[in-house]
Amino acid sequence: MRIIPIACFPMLLNWQARAQGSQPTDPAKALNNAKCTVAGTVARQDTGAPLRKATVILRRNETVEKSGFTITDDQGHFEFDNVEPGSYRLDASHNGYLDSQFGQKKPGDPGANLSLVAGQRMTDLVFKLLRSASITGHVIDEDGEPLPNVSVKAYQASSRRGKRGLGAVAEASTNDLGEYRIFDLRPGRYYIRASYQSRRNLMGITPSSPQISREDYPPTFYRNTTDPAKADTITTKAGDEIPAVDFILKPSRVVTVTGKIFNTITTQPDSNVSVSLIPRGMILVGDDSSLEGETWNRKGTFVVRDVFPGSYILQAWWSSNQEHFLARRELDVGDSDVEGANLTIARGVDLSGHLAWEEKPPGEVQHPHVALYPLDEGVYNSGAREVKPDGSFVIKNVAEGVYRPHVFTGSQDCFIKSVRYGSADVADGGLAVHPGIDALLQLKMSCRAAQIEGVALMGDSLPAAGVYVVAIPDVPLRNQEWKYRAEITDQNGRFLLRGILPGEYRIFSWDSADDFDWYDATQLKPYESRGVPVGVQEGDHKTVQVTVIVTENAQAKQ
Repeated sequence: MRIIPIACFPMLLNWQARAQGSQPTDPAKALNNAKCTVAGTVARQDTGAPLRKATVILRRNETVEKSGFTITDDQGHFEFDNVEPGSYRLDASHNGYLDSQFGQKKPGDPGANLSLVAGQRMTDLVFKLLRSASITGHVIDEDGEPLPNVSVKAYQASSRRGKRGLGAVAEASTNDLGEYRIFDLRPGRYYIRASYQSRRNLMGITPSSPQISREDYPPTFYRNTTDPAKADTITTKAGDEIPAVDFILKPSRVVTVTGKIFNTITTQPDSNVSVSLIPRGMILVGDDSSLEGETWNRKGTFVVRDVFPGSYILQAWWSSNQEHFLARRELDVGDSDVEGANLTIARGVDLSGHLAWEEKPPGEVQHPHVALYPLDEGVYNSGAREVKPDGSFVIKNVAEGVYRPHVFTGSQDCFIKSVRYGSADVADGGLAVHPGIDALLQLKMSCRAAQIEGVALMGDSLPAAGVYVVAIPDVPLRNQEWKYRAEITDQNGRFLLRGILPGEYRIFSWDSADDFDWYDATQLKPYESRGVPVGVQEGDHKTVQVTVIVTENAQAKQ
């Protein structure tokens, strides 16, 4: 089949173009360079009928430059030839169906890496695509009038790093009849939320009626509640078209928050100040529900209008000479206007440091950068600073707090071996920065991180394709998320975990990331004994065999 170059993705290549020039004369070299073939069919899962005009993409894991796509023919057939050996991801998609990845057991599960050796031919691959689901409904106001341009989002519950929240997965807007349709949904449970903010588009114009200025429509979950904990869920199956998920939006009292920005760095009027009010509580990933404030910089005052009662983070950003400053505070808002919500912008600490290599770094390490990741909630990231050729660096304007240094090198094998701040050793983060302390941050780097490879097996001892394998530090270090390493198995159940820091670990494998949060100690505890213990030192390369854990949630779904 003809392979179509991805014109709108200019980095991708057309594999049908044949290499020109003489053939290698060394038989062993010719064998090692032998190209591969990947072919198969795309069909409907419900009827088995072939799907014409499905898009199939073969993505090279190491580089997008050796990726490409093709379109299925009338028999749903696709083929990639002249493929270089390596590790790939293979995806299939079609309008009205859920995207599918090679090795994927169900929608939302990870797909398997497709590992190709020289000369390999895989010509019997089959993708069976599920019909996608949709949710439709209407949004009306308290008088029964349709509301246009209402943003309606579908969320799914998630738990990551021990924190529960809702993640936005799809969105639609209502038309002039108040109708919306959210489509391309996979089977699962959804929270639906409608947000209408038309009156905020009139900021700066004084309303003629005081009552209008004191009411607005709060973001509302189905069925008609502002509290996500009280929201109803909608359950979809493949191909479902669920109607009548309707909203009646009712106005609620809003208040105004005013205050003043005190800038200890400059006394000159400056327009580079922004103020925002960010809701606290349940995390809504993919949803920008913050309120922006209006500022009058000559006086340093600000106002945030149309604020619903609740708990917020009030913050102010200010920029000067490519430096950024942040002031923030917690703020509880009731039924009355809030006055005197003041913020003070102050300069942080200019932190000088030096980076040294234990051995010569690999070639891909060209321009390392150093950053400080905050361990205190509410402190912002310092941003990355480039290391000079002599190893020196300066991280300016670091806010008071506790941090973990991180070095961006471009190599998975490089890591920070030791940290000294002034005369103190700083192990595993805990770098406390305070004004008035003039100390040098010294980082020693190693590029001999350990590797752990092996195979993941199902309970019947067959290779497990497309499952997660995770290296988790032993109990005392479970809160150090940066030491976790995760990878997905290939079609043979094999995996390679790189960048493992020296220490004691347990290696686990799970069938799905949707059903389990391996950062959550409570969820992990019942499976503790099923992890394979492994201790590694610098430069180690160890091999393990793990059995895939099927979680209780996954068993219930099956």
